[in-house]
Amino acid sequence: PVIRYEIKDFLQMDYATKASLDLVENARSGKKQGSLFWLLDETKTAMGMRLLRSWIHRPLIDKERIVQRQEVVQVFLDHFFERSDLTDSLKGVYDIERLASRVSFGKTNPKDLLQLATT
Repeated sequence: PVIRYEIKDFLQMDYATKASLDLVENARSGKKQGSLFWLLDETKTAMGMRLLRSWIHRPLIDKERIVQRQEVVQVFLDHFFERSDLTDSLKGVYDIERLASRVSFGKTNPKDLLQLATT
């Protein structure tokens, strides 16, 4: 199911707050290492990495939705073998979001289509 989100569903933080919290990069070094994103990032695809980054930049404020996310994480933690199989499967997934963007701008090439077919 599609879940709709509105701006009121997220904690609003200005740039200075995000920077001082080292959410996606270390304020001192400017590098990803040492940030919350660096600590949490075990994503296997570019799409997953972008999703995690957006969740960190725009954290939910609704307790119910936060608990739902935590429950999904718990399922993955509780099912090691299934998680391992999923991890292996995701290694071959092409960046569908990027392809959709390329299609919308008319910038696709045969390699993109081949990657999509093998995903």
